[in-house]
Parts: sequence; C-alpha cells; structure tokens
Amino acid sequence: MISPESYYEEYLKGKTKEEIMTAIRGLKQEIRRLKSTLENPDYDDNAIIHPDRFTYIY
Repeated sequence: MISPESYYEEYLKGKTKEEIMTAIRGLKQEIRRLKSTLENPDYDDNAIIHPDRFTYIY
C-alpha cells in the first residue's frame, strides 16, 4: 500500500496537468476492474497470486 503523498512524490511530481489526469483515469479504470472482479460470482480467490483482494483495494 502507498500513501497519496508517496504516490504523488514517486509518480506525479513534476508532471503536467494532462499527465496527471491520465494517471487518474488509469487509477479509476483499475478500481472499476477490481470492483468488477470482486462482484463476479465466478471469481476464484485462489486463482490469483497477487495480494488479497481487500488488501489490494485498501
């Protein structure tokens, strides 16, 4: 997990407004994808090797 301040320092600092808006859109898409995955009745928690879904979203 990363704090908003750390995310800014690492990924957004020095970027143009357009680049920041693109990053925000990408984050929104990822949130929608994760939400859709969680709400899918066929979702198999054991099929993914990434962090626990709630940890990832948090």
